[in-house]
Amino acid sequence: MFDQLTGDLPVSYFLCVILMIMHIGFGLYEMFCWKSMGASLAKKRDNFGLDSQNLDRAINWAGFIAFNQGTYNLFIAAGLIFALGPEMTLHKDFALFFAGCIVVAGLAGAYTGIKEVLYLQTLPGLALFASLHLHW
Repeated sequence: MFDQLTGDLPVSYFLCVILMIMHIGFGLYEMFCWKSMGASLAKKRDNFGLDSQNLDRAINWAGFIAFNQGTYNLFIAAGLIFALGPEMTLHKDFALFFAGCIVVAGLAGAYTGIKEVLYLQTLPGLALFASLHLHW
């Protein structure tokens, strides 16, 4: 039913585990640490021309979006967990789908101006995608 990679653990298996752990971290951080993360990001971006009261309002408002984004990251992690089959096998089709989702989300993040996402999300997703196609 599923195209599985078995035998010696391939590189793609380890990349899938690493991406799963990263997305669990991203999700939890965005969901529960937004207040501190949002404030540091806002200061880093010259406060967007906002005074402190409006900056606090913007951070609080963006917290709802960050919580939602964190939820998506946890769903990506859940999909990668599902791709990690029993007995240390890898469901290649599921892993390809979720690697593609990670790459698209990373490109969208980079397009919207967060260049770090290109390195933190897109490149690891591309590495998993390539390793699956190359049967590593």
